Amino acid sequence: MQIKVTTEYSPGAQQLRDGTLISSINNAVAAGISEAGRELLAEAEATAPKDTGELAASHQITGAPTPGNATLTVEALAEHAIYVHEGTSSMPPRPWLRNAAEKTDASAACEKHLNIVFSQLT
Repeated sequence: MQIKVTTEYSPGAQQLRDGTLISSINNAVAAGISEAGRELLAEAEATAPKDTGELAASHQITGAPTPGNATLTVEALAEHAIYVHEGTSSMPPRPWLRNAAEKTDASAACEKHLNIVFSQLT
């Protein structure tokens, strides 16, 4: 999942000098990515095709966004997940995970956390 956040702001001079603004921005982006990951996980679990329930129960988040490295992965670990998601010669694809990722608005989650930072600028 690629995240593109573009925003314009006028940071206070003191926040730029002491580095707290950059740290606050990095923390806000990491918080936004974490929130988006939780939303994606919930959507994937809710919309995964269910027969036995094994597929829906096999989702997990790996990685934890940190300031400067806002990356995480949501995946389905059931052995048959790839076949259900991508389909086979005898079964059409049911791309629930891709659909969940497209529905999740990571940019909005990041923007919400960044707006808090920017509202506190002096």
